Formats: sequence, C-alpha cells, structure tokens
Amino acid sequence: MSYKVPGVGSLIVVCIGLIFGAIPLFMESIYLGIIFTLLLVLSFLFLLYSYCRQCPHVINGTCRHVVIGLLVKKLFKLKEAKPYRLKEILIGILPIIFLILAMQYWLLQYFIFFIGFWIMIVLGVIIIRLAVCTSCENTHCALCKNKDNCKH
Repeated sequence: MSYKVPGVGSLIVVCIGLIFGAIPLFMESIYLGIIFTLLLVLSFLFLLYSYCRQCPHVINGTCRHVVIGLLVKKLFKLKEAKPYRLKEILIGILPIIFLILAMQYWLLQYFIFFIGFWIMIVLGVIIIRLAVCTSCENTHCALCKNKDNCKH
C-alpha cells in the first residue's frame, strides 16, 4: 500500500538522525553511549505502550509505520481506540524530549553531528506530517488531519 513507503521511510530517517545524535555520546564514553541508547529504547517503548497500542491502525493491522504496528502487537496488549488522556501523551513524549534535549550538550561539541541530527529529525517529521498523517484515520490523535473524513 502507498502509506507503507513514507511510514517506514520516516522511521529510517529518524533512526539515522538518532544515530547522528548518539555518535558524540559514544565518542565521549562508551558507557555514556550505551546508557543513552538503552534509555532511548526504553523511552521508545513508553511511547509504544502509552500511545500506539490504542491507535486504530495498530489494532486493525494498518499501522502507517508498519514496523511499529508489528512491534506493538508483539509486545503489548492492545487497548480500545479512544481519546488519549494527557497522562498517556506525557508518558509517551516526555522521556524522548528529555533525551533529545540532554543530547544537545554533546551534539554542540561536534557541530557536524548536530547538523546531521537536526536535518534528519526535521526531515522525518516533515515526511510524517506530509505523507503519513494524510492517510491516517486515528481521529483521537491531536495531529490527525482527517478528523472530518473518518468514521473512527
């Protein structure tokens, strides 16, 4: 389906950005890099648990990011699709925001990685907003562009 290419592509682009972000931490200390990577994986799991497991696309097997939908179904019990509570949104995004902000200290010491990180993250967000969100029918999502055209 046409939504799979931008969905998977956006994940690849964001992951490349995160690799750019992690390299300076590994250059500083292998332990710092490992701890950061583990915290990033843990915060990603928080996002999947608090947000993705009640997305109607994950429930119906039509996740726009494909891989995320498969991971959520394997790792967590799915919830009924309903409006997100503030707590679910905060649990999903605050750890990632904190890690990205903390990373800036090391990224600014290696400007080429700083530029690479932000180019890839912004590109990933643009792909998501312009190509992934346009086919999404999760009307409970605050970023949904199709609230008036969906039956969910």
